[in-house]
Amino acid sequence: MEDTDSLDEIRSSGGMEKLLSFSVEQNASAPVQANTAKAIARAAKNVENGKILHEQEVEKTLITMIGGTDEQVIVAGCQAIASLSDNLAAKDTFGKSEGIPPLITLLSSESGHVREAATLALANLTLNNTNNSNEVVNAGGVEQLLTLLQYNKESVVVNSAACLINMAHDINIRYFGQDHYC
Repeated sequence: MEDTDSLDEIRSSGGMEKLLSFSVEQNASAPVQANTAKAIARAAKNVENGKILHEQEVEKTLITMIGGTDEQVIVAGCQAIASLSDNLAAKDTFGKSEGIPPLITLLSSESGHVREAATLALANLTLNNTNNSNEVVNAGGVEQLLTLLQYNKESVVVNSAACLINMAHDINIRYFGQDHYC
């Protein structure tokens, strides 16, 4: 799926739609879902592939995946969201499609791997995107991100700080932070 021509062929044959649909069915196994998310993450590293994936509305599939219970699927889904966030249209879609609140929920996971993946996805989604930054605020994410600055895993701290820095570029969010946390 990393090759644009192959991905385009899979899409035009209807295979992409079937794969995405199958991967979120209730009877789909966790390894199938996790491998689908990993394939999406790898494919999304290519700009053209990111466009194709967005056209196939892969964001909906990933949002469904991160709302599940299997840690492996959640982590892979968050990593795919982080990769797909390089595509501006996909980044906007995550914010508009209720993709931010499930990520905020994952910040309080007991799993360090889930927290790491969720903070990475949020950092990428908020980079140069005021709407997504506002969604993080509206979903109650600021306090959780601030709390994670003291977490015992360096990557979680770095990703949380990056997300907060991205959000601080918006003057309204800075004022919100000053009013509520200072």
